[in-house]
Amino acid sequence: MSKPPTAAKEVKVPDAQSEPAAQSTFSFLAGMKLSNPPKGATATGNALTEARKAVLDGIKVQQGHVRLLIDDKPLPKMRNSDKTVSTWFYRDTDGTHGATIRYGRTPIKLDAEHTSVVVGDLPAQLQFYNTVAEAIGKGEMDTQILEMQQVKSARLTGKTRKAS
Repeated sequence: MSKPPTAAKEVKVPDAQSEPAAQSTFSFLAGMKLSNPPKGATATGNALTEARKAVLDGIKVQQGHVRLLIDDKPLPKMRNSDKTVSTWFYRDTDGTHGATIRYGRTPIKLDAEHTSVVVGDLPAQLQFYNTVAEAIGKGEMDTQILEMQQVKSARLTGKTRKAS
């Protein structure tokens, strides 16, 4: 004999500022607080933290490249290629060196017009990147980094945005 269908119990799904779920139909939720993921949350933190880490990781790689050049060693080759790896720094025709800071492959704007800075010689490159890493750690570039992260995220999800 079949039972007549019963109406489903309504479970109020509260937001992140809610009280514990009192009337749940799932036994595993007994005594648990229900919420929705906060905007910008990632598996390991938030979008800004992840983007900041990506820039800092890139700086460490670039410092390694600068050290190789200071030691008169060649830059490594890209995987499956004869081309050397990409660098964030360059040598100008007058012999001075300049540097960029990048999020992924895109240079971060340092002001309305510029994406690089003249730093002098190769040892100055190392000091420059140390100073930049400290500034990023203090949150000084959070606005620029978060803007670039949002543009990249929008592009990856198909919601294209132009960087300002």
